[in-house]
Amino acid sequence: MPDANPQPLISVIEEALGYEAEAFGKDHPVEGPDLVEWFAQWRLRAQAALAAAIGNKTSL
Repeated sequence: MPDANPQPLISVIEEALGYEAEAFGKDHPVEGPDLVEWFAQWRLRAQAALAAAIGNKTSL
């Protein structure tokens, strides 16, 4: 199996860590509905990045 490109997976992790980073870092409130909407979209990107990183194109 050829070496997988880890960059998409790294990028999606960086995206998660960066989302509302200042608010989380300072223990400030984060709007629940906004977080849920963002997470729903991010989860799809994370699934695709993970599947690409492990060379598995099937649903996770």
